[in-house]
Amino acid sequence: MSEETSEKPARRPRRRGRDVPRPHRVNLALSEEEMTAITLAAKVAGMTPGAWASEAAVAVAREQIAPVPTSERDQLREVVEASAQVRRIGNNLNQVARRINMEEEAPELPTVLAMVGRALQRLDEAGARIQGGRRGR
Repeated sequence: MSEETSEKPARRPRRRGRDVPRPHRVNLALSEEEMTAITLAAKVAGMTPGAWASEAAVAVAREQIAPVPTSERDQLREVVEASAQVRRIGNNLNQVARRINMEEEAPELPTVLAMVGRALQRLDEAGARIQGGRRGR
C-alpha cells in the first residue's frame, strides 16, 4: 500500500518577469483621470499599472523615450491635421488637373488653390511655432 501524504505541494515563488531585484519603491499620487490612463496603458501592454508606470518612468529617466509636453502635443496634432488636409486638397487638385487635361472647364480651380494656400500657411505657422519652441530649450 502506498502512503498518502496530506502535505501540500511546495509553492513556487511568484515569477516577477525581471532578472534584477527591485528593492526600492516610489509612491505615486494620481488623479482619477491619471490612474485610468495608466491602467488602460498597462492593460494594453499586458502589465500591471505599477509595472507599467515603473517601466515608463525608468525609460524616461534613461532618455530611452521622451515625454511630449502638452503644448508640443497640440502643435503636433495641428501639423497632422494640416497634413491630412493637404492630402485631401491634393486629391481635389488632381481632379481639377484631370479636367483641365481633358480640356474641360474647372470652375473649382480658384477654390482649390485658395485651400492649398491656407493649408500651406497653417503648416508654415505650425512649423515656425515648433521650431521657435525648440530654440528656447
